[in-house]
Amino acid sequence: MKIRNAAIGAAIALIAGSIANAAPMYNTIQAAPGGEQNVSSILGILFGGSFNAVGGPGSLDLGNGSITAQRIADGNVGGPMSLTASVGTLNTSDGQIWTGSQVSFEVKAKYAGDNSVFGWRDDTNGGAFSLVTNTGNLGASGTFDVSSSFRWALQDLSTGKEFTSRISDNVDGSGGTHGQLVTYRMTGAGFSTPTWALFWEDRMGSGADYDYNDSVIVISAMIPAPGSAATGALGLILVARRRRR
Repeated sequence: MKIRNAAIGAAIALIAGSIANAAPMYNTIQAAPGGEQNVSSILGILFGGSFNAVGGPGSLDLGNGSITAQRIADGNVGGPMSLTASVGTLNTSDGQIWTGSQVSFEVKAKYAGDNSVFGWRDDTNGGAFSLVTNTGNLGASGTFDVSSSFRWALQDLSTGKEFTSRISDNVDGSGGTHGQLVTYRMTGAGFSTPTWALFWEDRMGSGADYDYNDSVIVISAMIPAPGSAATGALGLILVARRRRR
């Protein structure tokens, strides 16, 4: 019995170790169709310069020389939050589940004909949905409070579909799951608070082009100054053409 239990324990440890050590998973970004901006060009319009691959072979990070858009893994990130910020009130390890308190947002771009809204689901409160803004309101900005465990959410009002930052939530008619969000952590010149750029795909499976430019939201942590209320500001607004599907 002791030998059998030891063998079972070793097998469990091996499986757990394999999961923890699995290579991070990244959603594949396809080229944008003609007349639309792709992810790298949108980053350049928003933050200046030309964003190109940086970081050596295999890196998915993009940079313009002074700013780096660090690609956050979309899955298979085990253990503690390895990419959390050392300051601020917003953290994630793999772009799926987040923790925070107060954040600021700005709607940056939209290349989609669908009517969609952006918000978050509170996993400390049964997954309750909180609306932030309609993604067609380019330049809309503000602040809101989040919880210690939540998911970003995009609700496509045109199709009645909802997608979240957690891949397992996005299930197609055949039972397949899809990553509908690509996340970049913005670092370098001009970023005094932890900042992320969220690039959404608003269709799923065979009906999607997976260029991840349908709605672009920039999120920043709020850092309260001593003795004052938290303040924050986000940069340029990208006015994007909308496509018809």
